Amino acid sequence: MLRLNHLRDRIDSKNVASEEQFTNVYGARVLAGWTWRLSDWWFLSTGIGASAGYERGREKKFLGYDFSHNAMDIICEGPVSWVALSVEAYLRVGLAFGQ
Repeated sequence: MLRLNHLRDRIDSKNVASEEQFTNVYGARVLAGWTWRLSDWWFLSTGIGASAGYERGREKKFLGYDFSHNAMDIICEGPVSWVALSVEAYLRVGLAFGQ
């Protein structure tokens, strides 16, 4: 189990931060794999894994400009709460050094 503290900004083409997030992420990851040695130098490995996380916190989003009031920023603030899931698999062919 892992806890990460996120502070994210997204910068647009005019170098303006358009989104800020102050969140905590709680996640877990599982990975299982196997390696076969093909010769003294070559190996083959494979693996499969999954990760799941839950992110909570607050965010500010830039929605646009209000030109009727001297181009003021329109910003919306609200809670962040979502679950992220991902699956991964790999197959590697490698060359062992230091023989």
